[in-house]
Amino acid sequence: MPTPRELFATTVPPSELDPVYIFIRDDQYDDSHRRYLEDLWTEYEPYADRNFLDQFQRRGHHQARAWEMRLTVVLKRLGLPVCARTGKAGPDIRIEGQPPMWVEATAPSSTEELRMLHDLALRGPVPVPETSILLRYTQALQEKWDKYNDYLAAGIVAPSDSYVIAISGSALPEPSTPGSYGEPPSVAQALYGIGPFTWQIEVGTGRVVDAGWSHRPNARKTTGASVESDLFLSDKRAGISAVLYSPHGTQNRPQVYERVEGWDFEIFHNEFASAPLKPGLTNRGREWGVKDGEMRILHDYRQWSP
Repeated sequence: MPTPRELFATTVPPSELDPVYIFIRDDQYDDSHRRYLEDLWTEYEPYADRNFLDQFQRRGHHQARAWEMRLTVVLKRLGLPVCARTGKAGPDIRIEGQPPMWVEATAPSSTEELRMLHDLALRGPVPVPETSILLRYTQALQEKWDKYNDYLAAGIVAPSDSYVIAISGSALPEPSTPGSYGEPPSVAQALYGIGPFTWQIEVGTGRVVDAGWSHRPNARKTTGASVESDLFLSDKRAGISAVLYSPHGTQNRPQVYERVEGWDFEIFHNEFASAPLKPGLTNRGREWGVKDGEMRILHDYRQWSP
């Protein structure tokens, strides 16, 4: 069996290495991130596909692979019956149950524009590129929806099975993280058609007559093309049971702030799902859904004290 150290046995050309991988591998001042990933690898190796170690190093793939590994191990440690991979094809994670649950993990890669804004945000306030971030999520969700239909056609996943898309915002700028006062994470904009927060103010008095989130059923690319951003407001994506989201990566995982694993999970339930996800899957983070005609937090399992 491979030793944990082999997780960082670099095998691809330096020009193709992911900068986050390089930083974690070579950090001489704080090796906790590397040791964390190596610890995960000791449990995750039986679940990894044959391309994992290669893509774990490669530019544009590291964040997604690290997220896939972390998610698999956390779900296993939380007591869910995660199955080892038995074939080449299929979603990233299979959890035994009636019906079985499949989890497809992804971490949208950043664009050059978003990477520049992310670097600037480390030095001071920058404009929040909401539309650019929204488009990264809508594209990732569409890709996993297409994969779901491929799995159905191949007979790997049944229509009665639960199917969860687990999406990480770890490669996107910090503005994509959840707000502090109950506002939904930006990935929710791609699910419920949430647009900018608006105020209706009475002229003359300045009194706020009404306030709330606007409706934005589509996001528009720079090319003018329209992309759906209200996937959970009808039955057009009934095959998706839920979306599990985390804004964090290895370097800002919950344990860094003395939180438990899974503290950062945000689960969005699809009210129109053909195989709905039962509440309390992880009993961590928050669960969102529609109640009394409004999207709201259904359960908040987070503890703010260490």
